[in-house]
Order: sequence, then structure tokens, then C-alpha cells
Amino acid sequence: MERENSLLLEMLCFEQGHGRRTEHVLKVRGLALLLADAAGMPREQQEILGAAAILHDIGIRLCKEKYGDASQENQQKEAPAAAKAMLDATGYYPGQQERIQYLIRTHHCYDRVEGLDHQVLVEADLLVNGFESGWTKEEAARWKPVLQTAAGKRLFETFFEKA
Repeated sequence: MERENSLLLEMLCFEQGHGRRTEHVLKVRGLALLLADAAGMPREQQEILGAAAILHDIGIRLCKEKYGDASQENQQKEAPAAAKAMLDATGYYPGQQERIQYLIRTHHCYDRVEGLDHQVLVEADLLVNGFESGWTKEEAARWKPVLQTAAGKRLFETFFEKA
């Protein structure tokens, strides 16, 4: 937990006070850990997931500065090096870093989810994105098939189908 909190502090400072991105990091991390715990994910895997949730959008600021936009292609180019620097600085091991970087690169790949940690990160980010965007029932319906965990499905129903 100490290492994850150090990483979280680094990421929040990296965002330089940008309100929406800072809040997004906190929401996705919190929701990912909630979904992971509800799914019975082992603590070691939750540690990797927590780091990936913290860093999942690390490429956005860099891409906006470098390219003027934060397309998924640009983020996939810029995120790994920035994530590696933070993971090195906070003591994550190479094997952990490899999985964390994979999760960061693929958290929008809804059609090829590999592993519970990947599924949970996809769901947490998707749910937070929908909540932040104020999806209507109709807009949300498009994304329902992505949800696979029991807790993710329950929150989806609560956030978007009962509204």
C-alpha cells in the first residue's frame, strides 16, 4: 500500500492540478479496487491493478502538450515511458511493470480483455467515463456487454438503467 500511495502522489502531482484528470484518477482507482475486492482478486494482483488504475491515462497530458490531442494512438506511444519512470521511482519490479504497462495500453480494448485485472480496469474506467459524461440509458446500453463482473453489472444497472 505504501508503494501504491507513493505512486498515487506522483501521479496527482504529474497532473499539475488539472481538476478533471485528477478526479478521474481517484475515481477509477477507487472503483477498480472495489470491483477487484468484490471479485475476490488476490492482493498481489490488486496491487498491479491499483498501479494501472492510477496510471491508466498518464499519456493524456503528454499527448496534449506534444501533439495537441490525446488520441489513443498517441497515448499508446507516450504512456509507456512516462509510466516506467514513475514505476521505477516508486519501486515496482520489472515483471509488475510489464503487466501494468500492458493494462495501461489496452484499457480501451474492450474486445480482447485478458485476465481479471484487465476486465476490472476496463469496467472501472468505462463506468467512471459514463458517469462523468452523464450517459443516458440509450447511450449506456451500447456499453452494457462490456461488463462481466457481478459488481460491475450491478453498478452499471444502478448508474444507468435506473436513472
